[in-house]
Amino acid sequence: MPQPPLDRLLPELLTVWRGGTGPTDGLTTAEADQVALGVKELSRGLTGDRSLVGAAYLNRSDLLGAYLLYYWPVSFAQTLFALKQAGVHSGSRALDLGSGPAPGAFALLEAGWKSVTAADRSVDALKLAKQLAAQTNQRLETQVWDADKGLPTGGPWEVIVVGHLLNELGAGRPDRIERRAAFLASLKPLLTPQGRILVLEPASHGPNSDALAVRDALLGLGWSVSGPCFFQGACPARAAGAACHDVLKWKVPHLVAQTARRAAIDKRELPFTWLSFQPFPSPDVDPQVVRVVSDPLLNKAGRRRVVVCGARGRFSLSAPGAYRAPIWSQVGRGQALRVEEPEVREGGWGLGPATRLSPGRTSGPGSTPTAEGR
Repeated sequence: MPQPPLDRLLPELLTVWRGGTGPTDGLTTAEADQVALGVKELSRGLTGDRSLVGAAYLNRSDLLGAYLLYYWPVSFAQTLFALKQAGVHSGSRALDLGSGPAPGAFALLEAGWKSVTAADRSVDALKLAKQLAAQTNQRLETQVWDADKGLPTGGPWEVIVVGHLLNELGAGRPDRIERRAAFLASLKPLLTPQGRILVLEPASHGPNSDALAVRDALLGLGWSVSGPCFFQGACPARAAGAACHDVLKWKVPHLVAQTARRAAIDKRELPFTWLSFQPFPSPDVDPQVVRVVSDPLLNKAGRRRVVVCGARGRFSLSAPGAYRAPIWSQVGRGQALRVEEPEVREGGWGLGPATRLSPGRTSGPGSTPTAEGR
Protein backbone atom coordinates (compact mmCIF):
# COMPACT_ATOMS: atom_id res chain seq x y z
CA MET A 1 0.00 0.00 0.00
CA PRO A 2 1.50 3.41 -0.98
CA GLN A 3 2.80 5.50 1.90
CA PRO A 4 0.71 8.68 2.45
CA PRO A 5 2.60 11.73 1.15
CA LEU A 6 2.86 13.49 4.51
CA ASP A 7 4.29 10.33 6.10
CA ARG A 8 7.05 10.52 3.49
CA LEU A 9 7.63 14.26 3.77
CA LEU A 10 7.50 14.93 7.51
CA PRO A 11 10.79 13.17 8.38
CA GLU A 12 12.43 15.25 5.65
CA LEU A 13 10.89 18.42 7.09
CA LEU A 14 12.40 17.56 10.46
CA THR A 15 15.82 17.00 8.91
CA VAL A 16 15.71 20.34 7.07
CA TRP A 17 14.55 22.19 10.20
CA ARG A 18 17.22 20.67 12.41
CA GLY A 19 19.92 21.13 9.82
CA GLY A 20 21.14 17.65 10.65
CA THR A 21 20.19 14.34 12.19
CA GLY A 22 17.76 13.51 14.96
CA PRO A 23 14.70 11.36 15.61
CA THR A 24 12.59 11.12 12.45
CA ASP A 25 9.37 10.05 14.15
CA GLY A 26 8.70 13.39 15.82
CA LEU A 27 10.02 16.17 18.01
CA THR A 28 11.82 15.78 21.29
CA THR A 29 10.01 17.27 24.29
CA ALA A 30 12.26 20.33 24.28
CA GLU A 31 11.79 20.83 20.54
CA ALA A 32 8.01 20.48 20.78
CA ASP A 33 7.88 23.07 23.57
CA GLN A 34 10.00 25.44 21.47
CA VAL A 35 7.89 25.01 18.34
CA ALA A 36 4.64 25.40 20.31
CA LEU A 37 5.71 28.87 21.44
CA GLY A 38 6.15 29.93 17.82
CA VAL A 39 2.84 28.33 16.81
CA LYS A 40 0.99 30.21 19.55
CA GLU A 41 2.48 33.50 18.34
CA LEU A 42 1.62 32.72 14.72
CA SER A 43 -1.91 31.71 15.67
CA ARG A 44 -2.48 34.93 17.61
CA GLY A 45 -0.87 37.07 14.94
CA LEU A 46 -2.58 35.52 11.92
CA THR A 47 -6.03 34.51 13.19
CA GLY A 48 -6.40 36.22 16.58
CA ASP A 49 -5.38 39.87 16.88
CA ARG A 50 -3.90 39.56 13.32
CA SER A 51 -0.90 41.67 14.34
CA LEU A 52 1.38 39.65 12.04
CA VAL A 53 -0.76 40.06 8.93
CA GLY A 54 1.33 41.80 6.29
CA ALA A 55 4.49 41.56 8.40
CA ALA A 56 7.61 39.72 7.28
CA TYR A 57 7.13 37.09 10.00
CA LEU A 58 8.88 34.34 8.03
CA ASN A 59 12.12 36.28 8.33
CA ARG A 60 12.22 35.29 12.00
CA SER A 61 13.85 31.88 12.35
CA ASP A 62 11.64 30.80 15.28
CA LEU A 63 8.42 31.62 13.43
CA LEU A 64 9.67 30.13 10.16
CA GLY A 65 10.50 26.92 12.04
CA ALA A 66 7.08 26.87 13.69
CA TYR A 67 5.44 27.39 10.30
CA LEU A 68 7.51 24.63 8.72
CA LEU A 69 6.69 22.01 11.36
CA TYR A 70 3.05 22.93 12.01
CA TYR A 71 1.38 25.04 9.33
CA TRP A 72 3.32 23.50 6.43
CA PRO A 73 1.67 20.04 6.77
CA VAL A 74 -1.74 21.71 7.17
CA SER A 75 -1.32 23.89 4.06
CA PHE A 76 0.07 20.96 2.06
CA ALA A 77 -2.95 18.81 2.93
CA GLN A 78 -5.41 21.63 2.19
CA THR A 79 -3.84 22.41 -1.19
CA LEU A 80 -3.70 18.76 -2.26
CA PHE A 81 -7.36 18.35 -1.28
CA ALA A 82 -8.44 21.55 -3.08
CA LEU A 83 -6.58 20.55 -6.26
CA LYS A 84 -8.51 17.29 -6.30
CA GLN A 85 -11.85 18.91 -5.50
CA ALA A 86 -11.34 21.58 -8.17
CA GLY A 87 -10.44 19.02 -10.82
CA VAL A 88 -7.09 20.73 -11.37
CA HIS A 89 -5.29 17.68 -12.65
CA SER A 90 -1.58 17.28 -13.22
CA GLY A 91 -0.04 19.32 -16.00
CA SER A 92 3.15 20.92 -17.19
CA ARG A 93 3.71 24.26 -15.42
CA ALA A 94 2.37 25.63 -12.13
CA LEU A 95 3.17 28.54 -9.81
CA ASP A 96 2.84 28.74 -6.01
CA LEU A 97 2.50 32.48 -5.38
CA GLY A 98 3.26 33.82 -1.90
CA SER A 99 4.58 30.36 -1.21
CA GLY A 100 6.47 30.73 2.04
CA PRO A 101 8.44 27.47 2.39
CA ALA A 102 6.28 26.08 -0.43
CA PRO A 103 3.69 23.63 0.94
CA GLY A 104 1.51 24.51 -2.05
CA ALA A 105 4.34 23.83 -4.48
CA PHE A 106 4.99 20.42 -2.93
CA ALA A 107 1.27 19.62 -3.14
CA LEU A 108 1.43 20.46 -6.86
CA LEU A 109 4.47 18.20 -7.27
CA GLU A 110 2.68 15.44 -5.38
CA ALA A 111 -0.33 15.87 -7.70
CA GLY A 112 1.95 15.27 -10.67
CA TRP A 113 2.82 18.71 -12.01
CA LYS A 114 6.09 18.55 -13.93
CA SER A 115 7.52 22.07 -13.47
CA VAL A 116 6.63 24.06 -10.34
CA THR A 117 7.88 27.48 -9.25
CA ALA A 118 7.58 28.84 -5.69
CA ALA A 119 7.62 32.63 -5.39
CA ASP A 120 7.83 34.55 -2.11
CA ARG A 121 9.48 37.60 -0.56
CA SER A 122 11.18 35.57 2.18
CA VAL A 123 14.60 34.43 1.00
CA ASP A 124 14.92 32.21 4.09
CA ALA A 125 11.61 30.46 3.39
CA LEU A 126 12.60 29.79 -0.22
CA LYS A 127 15.98 28.48 0.95
CA LEU A 128 14.22 25.93 3.17
CA ALA A 129 11.95 24.96 0.27
CA LYS A 130 14.99 24.33 -1.96
CA GLN A 131 16.63 22.26 0.79
CA LEU A 132 13.48 20.17 1.14
CA ALA A 133 13.30 19.69 -2.62
CA ALA A 134 16.91 18.47 -2.67
CA GLN A 135 16.23 16.21 0.32
CA THR A 136 13.25 14.60 -1.46
CA ASN A 137 14.72 14.57 -4.99
CA GLN A 138 12.08 16.99 -6.30
CA ARG A 139 12.64 19.60 -8.98
CA LEU A 140 11.52 23.00 -7.66
CA GLU A 141 12.26 26.44 -9.05
CA THR A 142 12.17 29.44 -6.71
CA GLN A 143 11.80 33.15 -7.27
CA VAL A 144 12.07 36.06 -4.85
CA TRP A 145 8.87 38.05 -5.31
CA ASP A 146 7.01 40.77 -3.40
CA ALA A 147 3.36 41.59 -4.09
CA ASP A 148 4.13 45.31 -3.75
CA LYS A 149 6.72 45.20 -6.55
CA GLY A 150 4.86 43.86 -9.57
CA LEU A 151 4.22 40.47 -11.06
CA PRO A 152 6.57 37.49 -10.90
CA THR A 153 8.56 36.72 -14.01
CA GLY A 154 8.04 33.66 -16.15
CA GLY A 155 4.96 31.82 -17.26
CA PRO A 156 2.57 31.20 -18.70
CA TRP A 157 1.33 28.77 -16.05
CA GLU A 158 -1.60 26.38 -16.24
CA VAL A 159 -2.45 26.93 -12.60
CA ILE A 160 -1.43 29.55 -10.06
CA VAL A 161 -1.97 28.65 -6.40
CA VAL A 162 -2.48 31.67 -4.13
CA GLY A 163 -2.45 30.11 -0.67
CA HIS A 164 -3.36 32.16 2.41
CA LEU A 165 -2.00 35.30 0.77
CA LEU A 166 -5.04 37.37 -0.21
CA ASN A 167 -6.12 38.11 3.37
CA GLU A 168 -2.76 39.81 3.95
CA LEU A 169 -3.08 42.17 0.96
CA GLY A 170 -4.47 45.53 2.00
CA ALA A 171 -5.48 44.14 5.39
CA GLY A 172 -7.65 46.61 7.29
CA ARG A 173 -8.08 48.95 4.32
CA PRO A 174 -11.61 49.92 3.24
CA ASP A 175 -10.72 49.14 -0.39
CA ARG A 176 -9.11 45.75 0.35
CA ILE A 177 -11.72 43.78 -1.65
CA GLU A 178 -11.19 45.84 -4.79
CA ARG A 179 -7.42 45.67 -4.35
CA ARG A 180 -7.46 41.89 -3.98
CA ALA A 181 -9.76 41.36 -6.95
CA ALA A 182 -7.55 43.66 -9.04
CA PHE A 183 -4.48 41.70 -7.93
CA LEU A 184 -6.00 38.39 -9.07
CA ALA A 185 -7.13 39.96 -12.35
CA SER A 186 -3.59 41.24 -12.92
CA LEU A 187 -2.38 37.63 -13.01
CA LYS A 188 -4.28 36.92 -16.24
CA PRO A 189 -1.21 37.50 -18.49
CA LEU A 190 0.62 34.82 -16.50
CA LEU A 191 -1.98 32.14 -17.29
CA THR A 192 -2.31 29.86 -20.29
CA PRO A 193 -5.58 30.38 -22.25
CA GLN A 194 -7.41 27.79 -20.11
CA GLY A 195 -5.41 28.43 -16.94
CA ARG A 196 -6.85 28.71 -13.44
CA ILE A 197 -6.11 30.50 -10.21
CA LEU A 198 -6.69 28.41 -7.08
CA VAL A 199 -7.18 30.58 -3.98
CA LEU A 200 -6.96 29.17 -0.45
CA GLU A 201 -7.93 31.29 2.56
CA PRO A 202 -8.76 30.73 6.24
CA ALA A 203 -12.30 29.71 7.20
CA SER A 204 -12.58 32.19 10.07
CA HIS A 205 -15.35 34.77 9.68
CA GLY A 206 -13.41 37.82 8.47
CA PRO A 207 -11.17 36.15 5.86
CA ASN A 208 -14.02 33.92 4.65
CA SER A 209 -16.38 36.86 4.23
CA ASP A 210 -13.68 38.81 2.40
CA ALA A 211 -12.92 35.84 0.12
CA LEU A 212 -16.59 35.61 -0.89
CA ALA A 213 -16.60 39.36 -1.57
CA VAL A 214 -13.48 39.01 -3.75
CA ARG A 215 -15.27 36.19 -5.59
CA ASP A 216 -18.15 38.51 -6.45
CA ALA A 217 -15.83 41.36 -7.44
CA LEU A 218 -13.80 39.12 -9.75
CA LEU A 219 -16.96 37.79 -11.42
CA GLY A 220 -17.90 41.42 -11.96
CA LEU A 221 -14.66 41.78 -13.95
CA GLY A 222 -15.73 39.04 -16.37
CA TRP A 223 -14.11 36.04 -14.66
CA SER A 224 -15.87 32.82 -13.68
CA VAL A 225 -15.64 30.62 -10.61
CA SER A 226 -15.09 26.97 -11.52
CA GLY A 227 -15.13 25.54 -8.01
CA PRO A 228 -16.46 24.86 -5.50
CA CYS A 229 -19.28 27.10 -6.74
CA PHE A 230 -21.50 26.16 -9.65
CA PHE A 231 -23.60 29.32 -9.23
CA GLN A 232 -22.15 32.21 -11.23
CA GLY A 233 -24.14 35.05 -9.68
CA ALA A 234 -23.49 37.05 -6.52
CA CYS A 235 -22.68 34.65 -3.68
CA PRO A 236 -25.96 33.78 -1.92
CA ALA A 237 -24.13 32.86 1.30
CA ARG A 238 -22.55 36.29 1.42
CA ALA A 239 -25.92 37.93 0.72
CA ALA A 240 -27.35 36.02 3.68
CA GLY A 241 -24.41 36.91 5.94
CA ALA A 242 -23.48 33.24 6.16
CA ALA A 243 -20.08 31.56 5.99
CA CYS A 244 -19.25 29.17 3.16
CA HIS A 245 -16.14 27.03 3.44
CA ASP A 246 -14.94 23.45 3.13
CA VAL A 247 -13.72 21.10 5.85
CA LEU A 248 -10.96 18.55 5.34
CA LYS A 249 -11.13 15.58 7.70
CA TRP A 250 -7.70 14.04 8.02
CA LYS A 251 -5.55 11.77 10.11
CA VAL A 252 -3.54 14.23 12.20
CA PRO A 253 0.19 13.53 11.73
CA HIS A 254 2.08 12.86 14.96
CA LEU A 255 4.33 15.86 14.33
CA VAL A 256 1.33 18.22 14.13
CA ALA A 257 -0.44 16.57 17.09
CA GLN A 258 2.63 17.04 19.31
CA THR A 259 2.56 20.78 18.81
CA ALA A 260 -1.24 21.14 18.69
CA ARG A 261 -1.58 19.69 22.19
CA ARG A 262 0.96 22.12 23.61
CA ALA A 263 -0.54 25.09 21.76
CA ALA A 264 -4.10 24.05 22.75
CA ILE A 265 -5.27 24.08 19.12
CA ASP A 266 -7.64 21.44 17.75
CA LYS A 267 -6.48 20.25 14.32
CA ARG A 268 -8.62 17.11 13.96
CA GLU A 269 -10.48 18.87 11.15
CA LEU A 270 -9.16 21.54 8.79
CA PRO A 271 -11.80 24.11 7.83
CA PHE A 272 -10.65 26.42 5.05
CA THR A 273 -11.94 28.43 2.10
CA TRP A 274 -11.00 27.58 -1.48
CA LEU A 275 -12.06 29.07 -4.80
CA SER A 276 -10.98 28.28 -8.36
CA PHE A 277 -11.18 31.07 -10.95
CA GLN A 278 -10.79 31.34 -14.72
CA PRO A 279 -10.43 34.62 -16.67
CA PHE A 280 -13.49 34.24 -18.89
CA PRO A 281 -17.25 33.86 -18.38
CA SER A 282 -18.50 30.40 -17.52
CA PRO A 283 -20.52 28.29 -19.93
CA ASP A 284 -23.94 27.14 -18.75
CA VAL A 285 -23.89 24.89 -15.71
CA ASP A 286 -26.08 21.81 -15.32
CA PRO A 287 -29.01 22.92 -13.10
CA GLN A 288 -29.25 19.44 -11.61
CA VAL A 289 -25.78 19.69 -10.06
CA VAL A 290 -25.40 21.11 -6.55
CA ARG A 291 -22.64 21.39 -3.95
CA VAL A 292 -23.34 20.58 -0.28
CA VAL A 293 -22.34 23.61 1.79
CA SER A 294 -23.37 22.53 5.30
CA ASP A 295 -23.14 19.60 7.63
CA PRO A 296 -26.25 17.36 7.75
CA LEU A 297 -29.02 18.46 10.10
CA LEU A 298 -32.14 16.74 11.45
CA ASN A 299 -35.33 18.81 11.66
CA LYS A 300 -38.28 18.39 14.02
CA ALA A 301 -40.21 16.35 11.44
CA GLY A 302 -37.39 13.81 11.32
CA ARG A 303 -36.18 14.88 7.88
CA ARG A 304 -32.43 14.92 7.26
CA ARG A 305 -31.38 18.04 5.40
CA VAL A 306 -28.33 19.83 4.04
CA VAL A 307 -27.90 23.25 2.50
CA VAL A 308 -26.79 23.06 -1.14
CA CYS A 309 -25.75 25.61 -3.75
CA GLY A 310 -25.95 25.31 -7.52
CA ALA A 311 -27.12 27.06 -10.67
CA ARG A 312 -30.35 28.03 -8.88
CA GLY A 313 -28.53 29.49 -5.88
CA ARG A 314 -28.57 28.33 -2.25
CA PHE A 315 -31.41 26.20 -0.88
CA SER A 316 -32.32 23.20 1.27
CA LEU A 317 -32.14 19.56 0.15
CA SER A 318 -33.91 17.13 2.47
CA ALA A 319 -35.21 13.58 2.71
CA PRO A 320 -37.44 11.68 5.13
CA GLY A 321 -35.74 9.58 7.76
CA ALA A 322 -36.63 6.41 5.87
CA TYR A 323 -34.74 7.51 2.73
CA ARG A 324 -31.93 5.00 2.40
CA ALA A 325 -29.91 5.84 -0.75
CA PRO A 326 -26.25 4.99 0.10
CA ILE A 327 -24.91 8.30 -1.19
CA TRP A 328 -27.40 10.17 1.01
CA SER A 329 -26.44 8.26 4.14
CA GLN A 330 -22.85 9.50 3.70
CA VAL A 331 -23.58 13.01 2.43
CA GLY A 332 -21.34 15.74 3.81
CA ARG A 333 -20.03 19.25 3.35
CA GLY A 334 -18.13 19.79 0.09
CA GLN A 335 -19.74 16.88 -1.76
CA ALA A 336 -21.25 17.54 -5.17
CA LEU A 337 -24.43 15.78 -6.20
CA ARG A 338 -26.58 15.34 -9.28
CA VAL A 339 -30.23 15.48 -8.30
CA GLU A 340 -32.75 14.35 -10.92
CA GLU A 341 -36.52 14.55 -10.48
CA PRO A 342 -36.51 16.16 -7.02
CA GLU A 343 -39.69 17.00 -5.16
CA VAL A 344 -40.24 20.74 -5.06
CA ARG A 345 -40.78 21.81 -1.44
CA GLU A 346 -41.08 25.11 0.34
CA GLY A 347 -37.52 26.43 0.61
CA GLY A 348 -35.88 23.82 -1.59
CA TRP A 349 -35.89 20.28 -2.90
CA GLY A 350 -36.91 16.99 -1.37
CA LEU A 351 -35.74 13.49 -2.20
CA GLY A 352 -38.66 11.24 -3.02
CA PRO A 353 -39.47 7.90 -4.70
CA ALA A 354 -38.82 9.24 -8.21
CA THR A 355 -35.62 11.12 -7.35
CA ARG A 356 -32.31 9.88 -8.74
CA LEU A 357 -29.28 10.92 -6.70
CA SER A 358 -25.70 10.38 -7.87
CA PRO A 359 -22.22 11.90 -7.64
CA GLY A 360 -20.96 13.85 -10.61
CA ARG A 361 -17.63 13.91 -12.37
CA THR A 362 -14.68 16.22 -11.89
CA SER A 363 -14.33 18.87 -14.57
CA GLY A 364 -10.99 19.48 -16.23
CA PRO A 365 -9.46 22.92 -16.81
CA GLY A 366 -11.52 24.91 -19.26
CA SER A 367 -14.43 22.48 -19.37
CA THR A 368 -17.94 23.05 -18.10
CA PRO A 369 -18.04 22.67 -14.34
CA THR A 370 -20.06 19.59 -13.39
CA ALA A 371 -19.95 17.86 -10.05
CA GLU A 372 -17.41 16.00 -8.03
CA GLY A 373 -17.99 13.28 -5.52
CA ARG A 374 -15.68 12.69 -2.60
